[in-house]
Amino acid sequence: MVDPGVLSFELVIERYCEIILFNEDRINSKHQKSNLKQIPMTQIQNSK
Repeated sequence: MVDPGVLSFELVIERYCEIILFNEDRINSKHQKSNLKQIPMTQIQNSK
């Protein structure tokens, strides 16, 4: 059997990652709307 303490710890980490990824998606979508024209330029400059 898996130790309940370990299981709950894994669930906390999993939930924590979901929250972070969700927040990053929301933040990125806001930035993409405001900086839509700037993003391709920075990608082109970085690829040189």
